[in-house]
Amino acid sequence: MTRTAVRPALLLLAAAALIGGLLPSAAAAETLSDSTVAESWTLPNGLRVATRSIPRAPIVIAIVAYPLGFEDDPPGREGLAHLMAEVAFMAPAGDIPGRTRRELDSLRPRGWNIHVARRFTHLAEAATPAQFPGVLRQVATRMAGVTVSDDLVRAARTRVASELRRDFATRPDLALYYRLAQMAVGDPRRAADAWSDPRSLEAIATREVDEAIRRTYVPANAVLSLAGDFRGINVRALVDREFGSLPAGARMTPPARPDTLSAAARIETRSGIGHAVGGIGIIAPALTDSLHPSFFLSALVLGAQCGKLWG
Repeated sequence: MTRTAVRPALLLLAAAALIGGLLPSAAAAETLSDSTVAESWTLPNGLRVATRSIPRAPIVIAIVAYPLGFEDDPPGREGLAHLMAEVAFMAPAGDIPGRTRRELDSLRPRGWNIHVARRFTHLAEAATPAQFPGVLRQVATRMAGVTVSDDLVRAARTRVASELRRDFATRPDLALYYRLAQMAVGDPRRAADAWSDPRSLEAIATREVDEAIRRTYVPANAVLSLAGDFRGINVRALVDREFGSLPAGARMTPPARPDTLSAAARIETRSGIGHAVGGIGIIAPALTDSLHPSFFLSALVLGAQCGKLWG
């Protein structure tokens, strides 16, 4: 699920940053055929960093990714990953005050993004090159720890419940999208029903959200991807200064995943829909597969064309 206020340029830079995150853990700066420069390294605290310098790019994007998504929600706690992302992105941290979505549209007019997928979470902020050092400092401050309160979790729970209900129930096209993967692993009901049930969110206490953020959103589990015009900026020194002293935290044990995905087809009748709605799921290469960058960009192009054809 994505909750976002983005611009097209932000999406392009997000794609570049994601591909940068697939580089080896320690790679020398490499000038690519498109004139961009890619580099990656790992800090002593385990934070993996990938950068893509894009000459003349009007904005810079910072994406922090964590290997936890909504499929990792314990049964009966559906929505926990979404609550974690919402709270961590909005809560006060250190000397930085909390923020609301309306304030974010003003604070980050170039774009921001909260994306909780099945197996990972992305938190993204965009800025001008001049704003970049300050924005990066705030990203590091949030990674060091946020202040979680009952009021904050209560407000986040209301927002998340509304959006989960939209994505998994009231919007049939979105509900179908999320059900496709569950069909492939043989569990078509959980994706469509469990996350749209507000009782799961109500069962998640403030302390549980706080502990989950402190345990999971740490450098040892994180990938920091940066994309933009970095000419005249010593990005490595900046990152090392802001993030290098953060405690590593404990690295997550990768959760068990299904060994295989199976092709399947399903037709359902649902009330309240006046026309046919369909979806196609493609079994994609793994993020660690060398073919994934090409697949990802091809999927973006295909999605754009489908959007033009069918809206």
